[in-house]
Amino acid sequence: MSRSSVFARTLADRLRATGLFAAGVVAVAAVYVSMYPPMADEIAVYAESVPEVLAVLMGEIADPAGYLHATIFALLGVVLLVAAAATFGAAAIAGEEEAATLPLLFTVPISRLTVAVHKLAGLAVAVTVLAAVLFAAVTALVVGLGIDVPAANIAAGTLHLHAFALFALGLAFGIGAATGRRAPSLAVTLGVVVAGYVLHGVAHLLDGFEALRWVSPFYWSAGTEPVVNGPAWGWLALLYTAAAVAAAAGIWRFTRRDLA
Repeated sequence: MSRSSVFARTLADRLRATGLFAAGVVAVAAVYVSMYPPMADEIAVYAESVPEVLAVLMGEIADPAGYLHATIFALLGVVLLVAAAATFGAAAIAGEEEAATLPLLFTVPISRLTVAVHKLAGLAVAVTVLAAVLFAAVTALVVGLGIDVPAANIAAGTLHLHAFALFALGLAFGIGAATGRRAPSLAVTLGVVVAGYVLHGVAHLLDGFEALRWVSPFYWSAGTEPVVNGPAWGWLALLYTAAAVAAAAGIWRFTRRDLA
């Protein structure tokens, strides 16, 4: 098996799941973007009565860009893309190892490093496709419905969400590669994401603890409200770097442990 075939097989194995997640992304975008024009006044009234913790996490939802941020780029889009990334990452090596199909890859002269890197690359492409689908769906709906949000702002939100999804992918892939176990990989990855979400909210409510949000990957992705304010390049770099480090650490361990 060649390097290109490992990459192609990884994409092929995730094709159906990627399609299902893409359909979910389009459905979420269609429902929530289309809700804004007829409900703009009601949303503005609701925004004034939102509890403080939700206001912190959701942002200014009365503004159209803030609404997109709150409903899609800081909530439902995160759920879909992070769930896809974590699932794909955990199954890539750990899932195959548990199913006893991974050794088949090594019946031909191909290194573990090559297998791991090309599997990770294939999964990163799948996650990037999902982010592109989200951007295309939201942009088309915004333009079609005449909502006043520039495409550049939607691109900024998509870029942050893509970085967050790759962070989840790198973490799940790295843990799965290091341990050969899918369940701990998913549990730790989703635990980090959920803990980051909670920490981001709590840090705003407790005086003197505001700096805690800076250790939250959720804040790195959504805390600066990129759909409203544009990309935060420093946080983006941190997310992509953390993704690369987590994946690299897992691959390093994978190349050295006993698979027998």
